[in-house]
Parts: sequence; structure tokens; C-alpha cells
Amino acid sequence: PELQAVVVCEANFKDHYGRIAVLDAESGQRRFDLDCGSAVSSVAFVPELGAAVCGDRAGRVSVWDLSAREQRSGLEMRGSVNAMAYDR
Repeated sequence: PELQAVVVCEANFKDHYGRIAVLDAESGQRRFDLDCGSAVSSVAFVPELGAAVCGDRAGRVSVWDLSAREQRSGLEMRGSVNAMAYDR
């Protein structure tokens, strides 16, 4: 399959702000952002579900529905979420 989008995390650790940015893979143009509230430190893309999962420095893991552009679910970890991976 052809790559259509790239999902990246952006963070401002000083101001504790973070978001997921969804970019067009070919042009690099920003399609939309999802506000994660805290400084995002990791992100994973789940293409089969049309979802992105982000982890932040506050220990929150959030699952985002990319079509609806809203948070689907989340959970709390004991510390900062610094890496994430997706496996079928």
C-alpha cells in the first residue's frame, strides 16, 4: 500500500503543551492537529483502526480516532511514556 499520511508528536516541554500532527505523506502539508494537553513524548499509528496512540510526560496514554478527530480512550501509567510501538 502507498503511504498517505505521517503521524508525528510535537511537544513544548517548558509550557507542558503537546499535540499529534497528521501530515500528508507526499506534500508534508499539515492535515490536522489533535490537542493532547500535556507534552507528548511518543506516538504510534494503528492503520487498521484508523487510530493514533500517544503517550505524554504526565503518564497518560490516549487513543485517538483519526476519522472523528476525537479521543477514543485512555489510561494512566506511573511515569512518563517515552516510547511506543504497534504490533498486529
